[in-house]
Amino acid sequence: MDKVFLDLNYYTEKIKKPDLLIKKFNYSLGYLPYLSQKIQTISLNRIAVDFSTLKEGVKYIFYKGGKIRKYSIPFAYHNFINELSPDYILIHGMGYGRYCYFLRRQLRKKVMILVQVQGYAEAPKGFKKWIYTLSDKYIDGYLFTGKENAKDWIESKVFAEDKVFEVMEGATNFRFNPEVKRKEKTFLWVGRLDENKDPITVLKAFQQYLIKEPLATLTMIYNGFQLLEQVNELLSSNTLLKQAVNNVGRLDRKEIESLYQTHQYFVLGSHYEGSGFALAEAMTCGCVPIVTNIPSFNYMTNYGSCALLFEPGNREQLFSAFCETKMINYLEKQSKVLQCVNEKLTHKAIAEEIHQTFIHLESKKQE
Repeated sequence: MDKVFLDLNYYTEKIKKPDLLIKKFNYSLGYLPYLSQKIQTISLNRIAVDFSTLKEGVKYIFYKGGKIRKYSIPFAYHNFINELSPDYILIHGMGYGRYCYFLRRQLRKKVMILVQVQGYAEAPKGFKKWIYTLSDKYIDGYLFTGKENAKDWIESKVFAEDKVFEVMEGATNFRFNPEVKRKEKTFLWVGRLDENKDPITVLKAFQQYLIKEPLATLTMIYNGFQLLEQVNELLSSNTLLKQAVNNVGRLDRKEIESLYQTHQYFVLGSHYEGSGFALAEAMTCGCVPIVTNIPSFNYMTNYGSCALLFEPGNREQLFSAFCETKMINYLEKQSKVLQCVNEKLTHKAIAEEIHQTFIHLESKKQE
């Protein structure tokens, strides 16, 4: 383990207890103990105190520093990074890639840098595009949940296609429980009630499906309320929907995990996503997905091999997907879901993908 890997965060958290930060961000940091079995691993985070600890083979370092101002350059932070002498750096957040020029100039040795793209964003224009294009010269690669999510950036010539690698943004600690019996013909929605998640298309397609399958049920869990009024109007105006839809609203994490384990299908109508944590949670718990044919969902479901896909906003395609659930071998489809989870959506799988990406880039430089 001669090489040193640094998981690097620029964002400053107000948390004063390091253990709370590790727990809070386990979805994105949970891959580190698996990576530490392959390479010396450090996690560097900015919080309200200076502290360091060794946990599950990972050295967690907490750097006391205030919020980095928008146009300032964290020279002191970069000097601290240099003292850690990393060989590989993973920066969390595309926006922080802009520091790579200054970071490289302050590092004493050659370092390989990857940027983890978090969330969904269109390619920048104007002055911002110039900054990202300039920064790209000092970045070795970008991690996207699905290469198609990088298409706009590639076409805008911010960076080249061969710099894009597919890695899930994070993983859940939810678990599949084969002992829990799932209720038949049960569908679950977990997401925000907004235009992107498109609950109206989902409800209208489900309304059509209820004519064919009146015993089906749909449970809706949400923490965003932009379209709540429209959803309530639709539910109250249709007797089939009113009887079949359990409009729950907000629930805590443990209750949501339980619902994932007792429902057969997970449905979502997203028009775009950077990744899709609700989908990852549902798949991890064994739900068969009925989701949109968008880049991140394509990657997560192995291009639909373990899911039923439909075009965003296409009610007829979604209705057909609902009808298809009557014909598929559910246990066979669920088995493919769990296989996909193991290959792509666990912390162990993420650690392997990141490690292999650095090895690949290193071998390319030696050619």
